[in-house]
Amino acid sequence: MSPARTHVDGIPIYRPDPALVQNWKDKQFVILSYPRSGSHWVRRMMAEISVLRGGFESAAFGENLSRISGFHPPPANAVDIDKWKTPFFTAAHKASLHDPKNIRVYLRRKFEDVLRSTKKSEREMEGSTMNCWWGGTDEEIHERWSQHVAEGCVLADVVIDYEMTRSNPATTVRTIGRIAGLDLTESEIAAAVAAGDRKNMLREQEACENREWDIVNRIDQSNTPPTKKERAVA
Repeated sequence: MSPARTHVDGIPIYRPDPALVQNWKDKQFVILSYPRSGSHWVRRMMAEISVLRGGFESAAFGENLSRISGFHPPPANAVDIDKWKTPFFTAAHKASLHDPKNIRVYLRRKFEDVLRSTKKSEREMEGSTMNCWWGGTDEEIHERWSQHVAEGCVLADVVIDYEMTRSNPATTVRTIGRIAGLDLTESEIAAAVAAGDRKNMLREQEACENREWDIVNRIDQSNTPPTKKERAVA
């Protein structure tokens, strides 16, 4: 039997320590949601807490955020695990990929807002390598969204509505911190809210290289009244 390969095209193959991977899984704090329901916003805020508690350099939107918030498992998560002072706050859309005990929060958003944002995503992904797997006809999206919400509300310890986060993001940060066993200070909460501010996230998004679509909407659609067709589907 030939020995295991250590390089491919001159690049070392990294085989993560199983104990490291298990440690990562054990520390996961999954924030589950249907796409376009505020998961990236919330994980950006909670990642700021991880930065403050662990002394990390940045949780800026993009690759840094994906690493800091546990969005990628080792070895992509190139952060000293011994410095970690919070759970790995992970945004997720597919419950089946995660241990049910780690699904702690479900983010719920009104269907008409999800539908409008999904249609925007479909338009932006046309001609790109991205796949808007949560799209489709209005009826298909509604059925998928309904099933997702029903399952998520059962699995999670707490359900947080998008409208609540929008009106008072500090309450969302405080609530998730409490569930995670973190005694957050008011200054930490304020820093998390500032990190998740739309203007800040848009600036960070603009600095992301090679992005193929905008996760953060350039135009705030939340106050746009639903169309007659959207009301009919809902």
